[in-house]
Amino acid sequence: MKFSYINECLYYYTQRKNSLIHQYNTNQEDTIKAVNNIIDYCKSINKYELHKDELEYLFIIHVIGGYLMRNIRNNIDEIELEKLYEESIRLFPNWYDNKYLSMDGYIPNEYHKYVESLRNNDFNQAIRVIKNNDLDKEKKI
Repeated sequence: MKFSYINECLYYYTQRKNSLIHQYNTNQEDTIKAVNNIIDYCKSINKYELHKDELEYLFIIHVIGGYLMRNIRNNIDEIELEKLYEESIRLFPNWYDNKYLSMDGYIPNEYHKYVESLRNNDFNQAIRVIKNNDLDKEKKI
């Protein structure tokens, strides 16, 4: 298995509030299962430690940046978000120390406050950041 990085934007996309990516459905839990399956596979071929940072980043993008955000957009409250967050981070409790989070371009600028809110266990702030971001994007569309 080989990973590479190039410092070039290869595509652009527009997010719309009513697109499927922002809709909640029961299959979203499959996100966590998929990440766990990838981790299990890497462990089974003795590559987990070699790629731990990249696997953790995959977790951050799909669970922290996808699964939890979709729940926020589906009007989850602070207490429910905290429970989901605690359940989600069992594999990577120190995800916020991942080396890719401090590199430019790995997390969109508008989500740095969201990441920082989760890192500080400020779930109300995390919800506000995502909701405000969505309102700002609606105005631009």
